Amino acid sequence: MPLPSLETWSDEQLALEAQAGSSACFEELVRRYQARLMGFLGRSVMRADAEDVTQDAFVQAFLNLDRYSTRWRFKTWLFVIAQRLMIDRLRRQKRQRTTRDVSEADAVTAIDASDALTAGEQSARLWSIARETLGEEPMRAIWLHYVEGMNTRDVARVMDRSWVWVKTALHRARRKLEPVLGDFVDTEFRQRQADRKQVMTHA
Repeated sequence: MPLPSLETWSDEQLALEAQAGSSACFEELVRRYQARLMGFLGRSVMRADAEDVTQDAFVQAFLNLDRYSTRWRFKTWLFVIAQRLMIDRLRRQKRQRTTRDVSEADAVTAIDASDALTAGEQSARLWSIARETLGEEPMRAIWLHYVEGMNTRDVARVMDRSWVWVKTALHRARRKLEPVLGDFVDTEFRQRQADRKQVMTHA
């Protein structure tokens, strides 16, 4: 009887098999999440940095597979690793530079890192304005919640913040974005939620 395709396995099944030594299962996890990590990281750092941190996150995940437990969603566990590596890199860069002028080219490059994950020019506009309007942490919280579909408790784990902080950040973010983008905010967020429900229905 042929084995089921790895594409049909859950992240957690793949992680457990990877723990047992299956390189194919770990490679499938990399395939699923490489672009998604780039999308998340690319909103906060330059493309080259996002690529480096993505690679480092997978290396750290592989080296620490023995610590992974299915009481965590694998996605949340992986994004926690990536978030911490990104913060460490940003801190090192801040120490190395006494001043830094963020040019317009910097912002465009950071957005380009995840253009493949956004739905057209309007969506790209939303996330670029979100970064400028909200600041780094609230913008990342919104990305994890609306794009990655994480619940507020998983977002809190990734961000190393309280659940209350996440709920408050999401609420304030919507209030700040609505005057800037009007009805498009609700339209975009509702579409994200509809897309997630459709994926879950057909999974």
